[in-house]
Amino acid sequence: MSANQPGQKAWPLQQMKSPLNNRWLQATVSLFAGLFVTISLLLSVQLISANQKITQDEQPLLVVDLVNWKPAQKIVEKKQVPPPQKMTPPKPKKQPKPVKKEAIKPVEKIALNPVKKVEPEAKPTKEVLSEPVIEKKLETVTEEALPTPVPIFQLSDMPQYLHKETPVYPSAMRTLGKTATVKLEAYIDKKGKVRRVTIIESAGKEFDQAAKKAIWASTFSPAKSNGKAVAVLLRLPVKFNLR
Repeated sequence: MSANQPGQKAWPLQQMKSPLNNRWLQATVSLFAGLFVTISLLLSVQLISANQKITQDEQPLLVVDLVNWKPAQKIVEKKQVPPPQKMTPPKPKKQPKPVKKEAIKPVEKIALNPVKKVEPEAKPTKEVLSEPVIEKKLETVTEEALPTPVPIFQLSDMPQYLHKETPVYPSAMRTLGKTATVKLEAYIDKKGKVRRVTIIESAGKEFDQAAKKAIWASTFSPAKSNGKAVAVLLRLPVKFNLR
């Protein structure tokens, strides 16, 4: 563009510069406005944080007085103690009174007269007549005198009981509840009499004696061989049973 000549109007150039100035002004204003807003926001944030600190600082502090502080007392259960029993003092023992010792008088010696021996009168003695003791005489015959018995297998008739004596049960054995069987061998002569009794199988002294007595008191019919009476050895059991 050429410079304005003297005498010409300059207003068109000023009109062109005015829009630029307006834009710059607006930009400057908006920049300052933004800065203001930013600064105001920062200030508001700082104020808020400062208020929070103040409120925190204003809260009362928990202060513990260590001097006057006392620990919690433990509750101790009081055990009921029974009242002490009254001790009654023992009664004083009565001391025995001292016994007065009496003076012992000397004993006078008494002269003893000799005692005459009196002989007792002899009483007439009564004659005691002893009753005659009747003894049962058992016919004891030596084995040599007894005839030889005939064997059983040669007999035609066996001896039989004519009287069978019941044996007496020993009282001690009956009380104890004992039973037994005694086996004997009896020598029976040709007349049927018992001449000898021998124990073959014993059941004890008391049972043996009772069995022997029963056989001795029994009687038999004589044994026979070919129709003739003969002596024989007969084995007999004697039983003791509780009924």
